[in-house]
Amino acid sequence: MAEWAVGTVAALNAALLFAALVVALADRAVAATPFRNDWRLRERVAMLAWVAPVALPLVWWLRVGPFDAVDATDLVVAHYLRGNLDLSASALSDALAWRTAILRAMTDPTGPVWTGLGAAALLAGTLRAAWVAVSALRLRRSLRAAGPFRRIGRLRLALAARCRVPFAALGPQGGCIVLPAGLPAPERRMILAHEAAHLRRGDPAFEMAAAILSPLFALNPGFWWLLSHARRLREHACDAAVLRRRGTDPRAYCLCLLDAARAAARAPALAPPLASRRSAGLRSLTGRRIVAMTTARRPAPIWLTLPMVAALAAVGLGGAWAVRAPEAWSHERLMLSSVTNLERLRAAGTFGTPPLR
Repeated sequence: MAEWAVGTVAALNAALLFAALVVALADRAVAATPFRNDWRLRERVAMLAWVAPVALPLVWWLRVGPFDAVDATDLVVAHYLRGNLDLSASALSDALAWRTAILRAMTDPTGPVWTGLGAAALLAGTLRAAWVAVSALRLRRSLRAAGPFRRIGRLRLALAARCRVPFAALGPQGGCIVLPAGLPAPERRMILAHEAAHLRRGDPAFEMAAAILSPLFALNPGFWWLLSHARRLREHACDAAVLRRRGTDPRAYCLCLLDAARAAARAPALAPPLASRRSAGLRSLTGRRIVAMTTARRPAPIWLTLPMVAALAAVGLGGAWAVRAPEAWSHERLMLSSVTNLERLRAAGTFGTPPLR
């Protein structure tokens, strides 16, 4: 049971790390094109990474895909048997057994991997789970302390005197937007449009789901990069949604962002956790958001979007297929096992010894 649990968590982390690397390279490629301000395209590319922890283990475990009859391990062994790889059969067998070696090292309580990396992962996951629980309580307390301002259906608008940075969150009775008290009416309308865009897109729900899953990926740099990358893209997408509204002045909206950044700089730790965004992200993104809003947006055509997403999915599934464990003994692996046994008998000095009489 312990080996299955450790193997599952390790597979999920490996899948997400591999997907984060592919998405980072793809996003860099899109950012170098004239479609770099097409936030919908970049979000679609980034969303593929969040599907990876489910899709890639399915390829590993359920043996799905058009190449199920052929395995990457068999291809490597076939190249070795043809003489294309210059190494011993024992070294190749040990290299191909890396999955079993890693699982044994991670599930052995007396091994250095378990006492070091395993203990660090368990401690980091526990601390992260505790932080999420405390943050949820803080968010609930902040929503209760905010004074009611207006209610539109299930959407609750609230004012908070201690809040300097507006945020959107999901409360027990639906969505809630908390605004700093004393905002002028024009700024209040633009901020409400921005935070309402977060709620329409489901960004607070995404943040809550990521916070709940974060203890499993506490030591995974790919998870934290993807989370930060998704937040940046969401801010750009909501800015574009506000500017599409009739009557919105881009200059006034940029000045509103600068005022919010100055307020966040005067009071660090203002927006409660588990909200749609954080004050640190607002300060670091303000300049790039203003530059993006003043740059002409050129949406990518559908004939370019679909092949790009399909190519990324093919790369992810191909990488998962390449590193999946072989299920049955093939002819190539049986031949490699025979050669390996002969090498080990020769190394032990028992090869060619006459039988006992």
